[in-house]
Amino acid sequence: VVYVSADAHYSVKKLADLQNLELRLIPTDKMGRMKITGFAKALDPQKPALVVIAMGTTFKGAIDDQAAVDAVLREKKPIAVYRHLDAALFGGYLPFSKDQKVVDRKTVHFDSIAVSGHKFFGFDEPMGIFITTDEVLANQNPFQVAYLNDAVPTITCSRSAIGPLKFWWKIKMTGLEGFKSQSEVIISDAEYLKAKLDEMGYPAWRNPFSNTVFFKRPEQWIMDKWMLAMEEDDRLGGKLAHCIVMQNVTREVIDRFIADMKKGKR
Repeated sequence: VVYVSADAHYSVKKLADLQNLELRLIPTDKMGRMKITGFAKALDPQKPALVVIAMGTTFKGAIDDQAAVDAVLREKKPIAVYRHLDAALFGGYLPFSKDQKVVDRKTVHFDSIAVSGHKFFGFDEPMGIFITTDEVLANQNPFQVAYLNDAVPTITCSRSAIGPLKFWWKIKMTGLEGFKSQSEVIISDAEYLKAKLDEMGYPAWRNPFSNTVFFKRPEQWIMDKWMLAMEEDDRLGGKLAHCIVMQNVTREVIDRFIADMKKGKR
């Protein structure tokens, strides 16, 4: 059984369907975090559990409480457990931040983690990294392909060799200090955006460790000009929009956005 929060990325639902796995969506609180009581209620200890932990939900940028999830698993004791971190965006910058502990396997337990290359790392085509343990890899049973002299553990067969090359180039050109600097800037600028909205008295929210700020949906001309994504949540007043603060969203850009928000507020 696959357990994942209702706010997690839709790809989890697609992959569960593709592999004909039972999917149980766990309700979330108003900030987008998995409700632990809901997880405990849904968990069936008689079936193997694949728990997908959201490290930054799609709209609200929420991180599920890994310690609380572990506590439920220890109490219920499913016959088998696999924990996967969906860290498509946050897995890019959190390892280089002061909050790296939330994706550090020395402090939190997980079996694998997925990180996108086309988000924080800024590549021009979809690509990603899947990191797991030697133990997990050794227990896989992929199809052996004789003429490749290897096994193919991924769903797709042929894969681009350019993606790994781009990652290598990015790592060499940016370096550890470069990634640290970018990580610090996007978090600082997300805090800046939230503070500016607070100064206006405008309803806005931001989760811990998150570069996503979500807020009451502004007038349509602002939505169109800034191409803002939208969602609805009656627990937060209904219509919402969000801004994901990436490397290109500088404070100058934020100031121009806030100026438009002030015009709309009038």
